[in-house]
Amino acid sequence: MRHRKQPSTDQKPITQADPLSSHSSPKWKWFALGFILLLVAGVGVWSSGIIQNALAGPAIPLPRQTSEFSLGMDEDAIIQKHPEIKKSIRKFNNDPLFQIVTLTTKDGLTGASSVDLLFYKKTLYFMSTMWDGDNAKTVALKDWATQYRHWNKRGTDSEPLGDQVLLKEWHFADPQTEMVLRDLNYPDHVQRWQDIRDASNSEAQAAFAKYRLDGAG
Repeated sequence: MRHRKQPSTDQKPITQADPLSSHSSPKWKWFALGFILLLVAGVGVWSSGIIQNALAGPAIPLPRQTSEFSLGMDEDAIIQKHPEIKKSIRKFNNDPLFQIVTLTTKDGLTGASSVDLLFYKKTLYFMSTMWDGDNAKTVALKDWATQYRHWNKRGTDSEPLGDQVLLKEWHFADPQTEMVLRDLNYPDHVQRWQDIRDASNSEAQAAFAKYRLDGAG
């Protein structure tokens, strides 16, 4: 008698598909793509300067006046008010295009200890104002630095100058004006400086570039 071959009971297990696996991979891909796009967009916005400008504070124009003098003033008008300085005006570095003069309280200067006026073709192009001693203590350079921080071109520089002498500087520039503030602390007194330059006078800027120590111009 022939025996029929019994069907095998060893059946291969049927692999059950993970219902999430077919969908999870595309979701992660879209998530990764979205993250990359957001990252690229963020870098673009940061590079544009929009965020920096928003954090920098209000774009208050830099000052163009110190005491009684304003950038762009005519040399003759200043001499008319301070005739005593006419003999003191001299060429700057023997350059016929530039003239310089220093005024102090002895010349009737008010509001500062001294000011250097630099003229280009008889037009006031640059001013360096200095306050010394007790007068310097009334000049709030740090407040100015905060007020004009929108135009800050680099962080505050602190540099020791010899024993117990510390110099701090802030550099600013807007489309019309450049300004440098300096705080100089000696052991026995303080000096504070404000330099402002007429950046709107492109001709003077180009002519003076060779004399600049900061590499600008």
